[in-house]
Amino acid sequence: MKIILLFMFSIFSWMIDAQTKLEISKNLHTVFSDSIKDRIIMSLDDLFTGIDNGNMSINLIDNDNFDFNRNYFANLKEPGSKDTTEHYFKRRLINLYPVAPSSFMATIACIGNNEIGKIFTILAKQENDGIIFTGPIKYNTKYWKTKQIGTITYHYPDTINMEKAEIFNQKNNTMALKLHLPVMDLEMYMCADYQEVLQLQGCCYDSDFNGMINTGGIVDPKTLFSVMKNEDFSHGIFHKYAANIRGKVINIAAEEGIAYVWGNAYHADIHGRVPDQPELVSALRQYIKAHPEVNLSDLFNENPDALAEYGYPNPISVKAVISGIICGEVEKQKGMDGIFKLIKCGKGDENYFECISTLLQINRKNFDEKVYELLFRKNG
Repeated sequence: MKIILLFMFSIFSWMIDAQTKLEISKNLHTVFSDSIKDRIIMSLDDLFTGIDNGNMSINLIDNDNFDFNRNYFANLKEPGSKDTTEHYFKRRLINLYPVAPSSFMATIACIGNNEIGKIFTILAKQENDGIIFTGPIKYNTKYWKTKQIGTITYHYPDTINMEKAEIFNQKNNTMALKLHLPVMDLEMYMCADYQEVLQLQGCCYDSDFNGMINTGGIVDPKTLFSVMKNEDFSHGIFHKYAANIRGKVINIAAEEGIAYVWGNAYHADIHGRVPDQPELVSALRQYIKAHPEVNLSDLFNENPDALAEYGYPNPISVKAVISGIICGEVEKQKGMDGIFKLIKCGKGDENYFECISTLLQINRKNFDEKVYELLFRKNG
């Protein structure tokens, strides 16, 4: 009888594997009983099917930090290839282990044609005879410290720069006031680089971000991940405020220009600092003096790595610095009415030029002359 029951359990587990889109590693070993393991696998499969189809069941998502989890899981859609093959990478469960009573980690690898697209881990919990899922960020930072600065809660492993945190809080309040929007409540996680941003969210490898370090991240509605451990995330927050004004259609040149002026360059320089607009304008002046043959219009159109020789390499953008000079002048001459017009001017550089032509009479023909004047004016 015991042999028959064992045989039936084996058949049932094989049927579970066959019925799910989620592949199961042949080397998967767990301490769970077959019945619990199979419930977890079926729930994982339901979660991923919902993610891929755009109809994720809220019953599978932990209510604690629900908005974060919903947006976090929405970004775990099964990746395609760099060509156009949809679902090129297939999810495979490669690890499953307990981390607390009724809580366990599931590690999934996205694999296709001997390539690894992504490896990530999510936290699962048994609750009311069901399985629910959450991102592992709280688990991964459970021993971190927290500090409230205004409406911003900082999460950090050791120390934070209080001066920079206060500056970010001031900028956050100023932006909201200027744009006539409520001040956002924010959760800020201090990360050494972008690989740690991924790791805190449970991702130990992502081929799309392989080797990337000099950037941060946002998970809506209010969770921020710092750029190279910099407390001031004002550049990224400006884009979130601007989205409330312009909707989904973004003019990158306009918004980057304003974000450089009101916030900072977002990305770090060679010393790990995030520079602000005045020091970048100073570097641009030096560059133009050292390279008189270069046109500002070419720098704007081509966005070369022009400021690298002064310690500000790409992805710090000379185009954004130039746009910042223009946007700053718009605010000076036209006030917030001009800023709102820039934010809502529509997609692409042609709409940007149409807008600044109306506001400042700067166009492609006189761009070099007009922007040069703004760059080198005595009170600039």
